[in-house]
Amino acid sequence: MKNGKCSFHVSQNSEASSIYQNISNQFGNSKKIEVPSITLLSYLEQKNINQIEILKIDIEGGEIDLLKQLPAQIFNRINQMTIEFHDFIFPEQAIMVNKIISSIENEGFMVFKCHYIDNSNVLFINKK
Repeated sequence: MKNGKCSFHVSQNSEASSIYQNISNQFGNSKKIEVPSITLLSYLEQKNINQIEILKIDIEGGEIDLLKQLPAQIFNRINQMTIEFHDFIFPEQAIMVNKIISSIENEGFMVFKCHYIDNSNVLFINKK
């Protein structure tokens, strides 16, 4: 994701629309539209946000790309996160998701997996 514009695929199922066509097409054909986009870091800078109490990430498959682009020091500014990973739809993402969860844990977060089967709802609480 970058600042500017990106393609967004509107799914027939309103819960499956995504910047990733393979996700939105899970429920039939999707319609592609162009939408404005902004990175999380740019948004925080624009709005002069220095501390985040709760960060909810449910971006239909985009969470891996988002988290991989964040610098490690951003996690010092976040008290709590809840992330819906999508490895329950795409099992091939499980290895990367588990690496990301471990790296966030190594940044000082306690990890609570709310579903015992997959990572569809993971809570992270900063121990600081």
